[in-house]
Amino acid sequence: MWEKKTAATEDVGKGMKARLKGISSEEKNGNGVMVCVAVMLSLTFWIIFERGGTVLALNSIMESIT
Repeated sequence: MWEKKTAATEDVGKGMKARLKGISSEEKNGNGVMVCVAVMLSLTFWIIFERGGTVLALNSIMESIT
């Protein structure tokens, strides 16, 4: 179980770094807002995953966003 969690966490970390690097270049194209939203969502999912959050936590976060 730990191996799976570590691998998934590393994948998320790589994705976050790639997105953060892409923000500055994509803002020139007008997609900066969408990139920021994607980064925030992935960060939120990463926090939930790290803390072993449940569907209930996910629902409360989605309600606070909308």
